[in-house]
Amino acid sequence: MHDPRITTVTPVGDSYQPRSTPAAASLGDNVYLFGGAYDDFLGETVTAYNSLHAYDTTNNTFAELHPNGDVPTPRVFAGGAADTTHTDVYVFGGSDFNHDFSRVTAFGDLYRYTPSDNRWSLAADRTTGPGARIRPNVWFHDDAIFVFGGLDGAMKNHSDLWRFDTREQSWQQVAGESATVGGRYESVSTNTAHNGKAFAVGGETITAEFRAVLTPGTLEIDLNAGTVTQLAIPAEHDLFMGMRHMAAAAMIDGTMYMYGGDDPALKRKGCGSPHGENPSGNLWAFDANAKTWHETIAVGPALKRIVASAVGKQMYVFAGWDFECDNGVGRGQLWNHHVVVIDAT
Repeated sequence: MHDPRITTVTPVGDSYQPRSTPAAASLGDNVYLFGGAYDDFLGETVTAYNSLHAYDTTNNTFAELHPNGDVPTPRVFAGGAADTTHTDVYVFGGSDFNHDFSRVTAFGDLYRYTPSDNRWSLAADRTTGPGARIRPNVWFHDDAIFVFGGLDGAMKNHSDLWRFDTREQSWQQVAGESATVGGRYESVSTNTAHNGKAFAVGGETITAEFRAVLTPGTLEIDLNAGTVTQLAIPAEHDLFMGMRHMAAAAMIDGTMYMYGGDDPALKRKGCGSPHGENPSGNLWAFDANAKTWHETIAVGPALKRIVASAVGKQMYVFAGWDFECDNGVGRGQLWNHHVVVIDAT
């Protein structure tokens, strides 16, 4: 396995405001990006979006699409995946909140965007599937959208697996909560599977004291069998400290590439941030067949709260920020205005 190349490009066309964690999915040469939020530390503001953009990977252009139909409300931390059989994009879950988290709204509806009609429609309301979930994992496989885990509106962590049949337009639970795996949200994953299997890395759980605890480990989710297993990876073939947090990932030819995110070590506080920060520009690769990780030599801009989707053998990374703070002095959030391109050819 050779290491990919990382470059950055400045997109042209319609503006794409700085934001964290939109939903992302690929159809053809386009990556569709929905929602996200501008969560500004120093201004103590959170502005959630419900705009939809298409990034054309062939000419490096953004276009805001202005769809009609039943447009989803503004939200961040939703999951996205593309039904490549019917050429639709699905967005599930997400949340809206204010700066001090005294108000947190969790969403459990599933929306379908049809590019040929430039139209949103409600595929299923929150009463028929997993219910409200913040930062769930979402994949497309075998004419179905799969949803794993996430955090509900009562701050309960989940580890169940659900399947939405895109032909019958109906939900079915395929795996219940797992005491062994444990509930989690913010796990890093792709939006497509490999040979019927998907993978999720790390994440968080929320304690009864409303404290976030990092949860290391790599999960294998067999979408055909409906099983969720934590892999036993030897330390020499595992991620450093077993996880990356708030990173982005894409599956290319049986390799899951994971870029950026917070390094769990040596986090910095101050400069407006209520949490420790240590964005990374490192790229890790997971061999889905051998079940091993290795850190590549490729390095790009340090970013967290990012998303990615693959087109062909390229992984495209959007949104997020870097963080500058040295002994309490610095500019804090440095919002990303570029697209990071990871070329695995």
